[in-house]
Amino acid sequence: MKNIVEVKNLSIDFNVRNGTFRAVDNINFDIQNNKTLALVGESGSGKSVTAMSIMQLLPMPQASYSENSSIKFENKEIINASKQDLLSLRGNIISMVFQEPMTALNPVLTVGSQITETVMRHQNISLKSAKKRALDMLELVKVPEPMRRANQYPHQLSGGMRHRLMIAIALACDPQILIADEPTTALDVTIQAEILSLLNSLKKKTDCSIIFITHDMAVVSQ
Repeated sequence: MKNIVEVKNLSIDFNVRNGTFRAVDNINFDIQNNKTLALVGESGSGKSVTAMSIMQLLPMPQASYSENSSIKFENKEIINASKQDLLSLRGNIISMVFQEPMTALNPVLTVGSQITETVMRHQNISLKSAKKRALDMLELVKVPEPMRRANQYPHQLSGGMRHRLMIAIALACDPQILIADEPTTALDVTIQAEILSLLNSLKKKTDCSIIFITHDMAVVSQ
């Protein structure tokens, strides 16, 4: 099966007060089409740093890559790619569900406007079409009463609904790869099971690949 992303010899250092700290040391993995890859490790092991490097969201120059580090999407190098290439990559090709929705979502924008803004930023469509896309996405991630929810703010949603909203935003532009960074952390067991089931069903519906980051082997097994 074809690899769409290849991570080779990935090592990441951070500048600290007394020198450098190696956060990721020689990581290698491939991501195949319509497959789920679980990136598992204890807290502080570099899982999120690895995911952020795929999105090229690490703070530079505080973070740096080793000379032989490589992240390729369809054989094209992502590390040190141009700003224009990264803008076309993020959202459209690779998207991310961040770990804590309340810090990732904008508290002063409605649910619908946040999805609409994402679509219009990445795709050349009208406001009317983007608003329809927002409602379609809320329905896709099984948010009840999408029209009413679209006019609400993140603080008016439950924890599980906020996670669904994050997934809706991440999938709004039909990315090929979805990075889910601890998407079930702090959720109760019932809601956790619902989010995992949702991700599995969305993978089948959208044909995307998923990088699932977690420290929980029980979650991996699901």
